Amino acid sequence: MKKLLIALCIIMTISFCGCAGDEIAPIPTQSQGAVTPTILPTATPTPLPDVTYPIQADGEALSWIAGKMDANQVILTPAQIEQENQRMLQQSSTLTDIIKEKPASLSRAALNNLLYSCYFPDWARTDSQGQPISPQQVDRVMKNRGTSSVKDINPVGMGIVTQRGYLRSLPTLEGAFQSARDLYDRLQGTEVFVGMPVWVYHISADEQFYFVQTYFYQGWVDAKCIALTEDPDVWQSFGSPANFVTVLRPLLTVGEAKCDMGVRLPYVSRDQEGYEVRLPIRQADGTLSSEIQSISYADGFLGAVPYTYQNFIAQAFLYQGTMYGYGGLNDGVDCSGFVAAVFRTFGFYLPRNTSGQQTVVGSAVAVFGQGHQSIHNRLVATKYPTAIYLPSHTMIYLGESDGGSVFIHAPAVGQAVQVTTKSNLANALYINEVGPR
Repeated sequence: MKKLLIALCIIMTISFCGCAGDEIAPIPTQSQGAVTPTILPTATPTPLPDVTYPIQADGEALSWIAGKMDANQVILTPAQIEQENQRMLQQSSTLTDIIKEKPASLSRAALNNLLYSCYFPDWARTDSQGQPISPQQVDRVMKNRGTSSVKDINPVGMGIVTQRGYLRSLPTLEGAFQSARDLYDRLQGTEVFVGMPVWVYHISADEQFYFVQTYFYQGWVDAKCIALTEDPDVWQSFGSPANFVTVLRPLLTVGEAKCDMGVRLPYVSRDQEGYEVRLPIRQADGTLSSEIQSISYADGFLGAVPYTYQNFIAQAFLYQGTMYGYGGLNDGVDCSGFVAAVFRTFGFYLPRNTSGQQTVVGSAVAVFGQGHQSIHNRLVATKYPTAIYLPSHTMIYLGESDGGSVFIHAPAVGQAVQVTTKSNLANALYINEVGPR
């Protein structure tokens, strides 16, 4: 419960305070709509032609793999990766054990603390069209929180993300920008990805948004992206499936859903063409059901992808050319989301933002102020996948060239994931190598 209390006290810094809102409907329950039972196979899959292993890399990625003599050696096993997840969970103030720590309810004080601990940034003055945001617009969004419906005891619901969506600091999809030239929506928190389990704390007054807790963030999500269930076994079968297929592509369409890299979908069977998986879907009444969909062998991997250097670099380069999207907006990826997604392929669950990642990912070594040459020497000495953290930015280290240290990263709005060479590392904050301890 200590971890939960910490999580309940943490709210995104880009948010607002407000006043009472309108009455809202209660969180839908299973009695309001049937849920298709989810039964996952427990037997060992029937042997079929081997899935390609290691994951194939080509082009520029190959040049950064070739220099590693043990590129196909497993760096950490799934059990060791889970130990890393538990360590990060204990050390991070932004991570929550979403499966094991779910509360049954929140008191009036606890829920109000979440809903009222926010503020609308006074420097976010224009909307996505470059028009001024009026006090009336702010007031309308504040009322949409539905704070007047908070009761003495507030049941916490269970949901599964069924469509890639956006977690917002306010119950609105309208953006808020510092100026008409600002490229960063100050109300955007993060993307939420298919299969992600969430706690549902509250519903907006217009019933269009859920206020949720994910394993790395809190905020408002469009209700159309989340399906509800009262069955903890069904919820866990999607949120933490025992047998699953890992999505390898940065954004793979499965059925009608866009699935981010590292998404785990419950495994059903496989044949000569690929895998059958169980895709969570939202029924018309908002409850959880599922449908069988297919993923080719080129796009998915049965179980967690083996954590090898080759697989890591291959996965990172699959993002090359993907446009930057702040908080995952516009089907894009930002710098910390990129690092988190690549590591998630192997089963790591990192904090979402750079400030949260830099102190807990791998062997976090603070290097600020040590000077370029000392930082460079420490970076070159790394043997395993490594991220470097700069002020408000992170990159994946690839190696050295004549021009300096080479990285792959998601730079900024208007740019795509790309390879960059840096000749001066003096402003680096942390070097985070993720390997055996």
